[in-house]
Amino acid sequence: MKVMGILAGVFALSVGSAQAAVFEVSLADFNLSPVLNNITQFTVKVDIATPLVAGQAYKAGGTTSVNMSINSMSYKIGGTLNDPTPSGFSAFLLERDITSNAEFVNQGSLFEFGISAAADLTDGLQVSEFQYFGLDAREFGTGRYHPFALGLSADGTGVLQNSANNGGVNPGSGQVVQVNYGDEYMIDLTLDPNLTLFSASSLVAVPLPSSVFLLGAGVLGLMGLRRRARRQMS
Repeated sequence: MKVMGILAGVFALSVGSAQAAVFEVSLADFNLSPVLNNITQFTVKVDIATPLVAGQAYKAGGTTSVNMSINSMSYKIGGTLNDPTPSGFSAFLLERDITSNAEFVNQGSLFEFGISAAADLTDGLQVSEFQYFGLDAREFGTGRYHPFALGLSADGTGVLQNSANNGGVNPGSGQVVQVNYGDEYMIDLTLDPNLTLFSASSLVAVPLPSSVFLLGAGVLGLMGLRRRARRQMS
């Protein structure tokens, strides 16, 4: 009976809740309260390579506690900059396609979030099921001043602002310009806490390694040897 219990546990692992996912939102998902300037276009999609489970924290980018990688990130953001900004632009439209985890990390981007232990992944992941959530598309020294930083809270509040760009030549002035968070645009957000950030259809079950099944086969083999030994002794 003990061996059968072990086997049940082994094969239960093969259908565990580990899942990879796609994060996707657009401007239509938020109510906007501009603090500095305004955003008129925003869509973002991130394809995550790492399986997700409830009760865990994840981080891609940075140099410490990294335990997540991404396959790709694509986004489009645009707006009007009526108030004076460090870049000097009156409007902008930025489209980016990041095609690997290495590109995401090397340009200085960061994606981190914590999933509540009570989260139910079978119906997707909603805003209220995150302990914290931040996606920072920053780029160091590229001369792009309008990559976004998005922060969301479980209570349905958040902020969308420009990320920091430490250096880079402004294509308009030819000068090196430093832009800090919120210098170009900053928008306070409200949203439905039940808004789905990772759809159920995007949460794809990830098979466990074949070693799990080899372990099960090994246990079965030991059972057979034990039975033969008992028959010989009797």
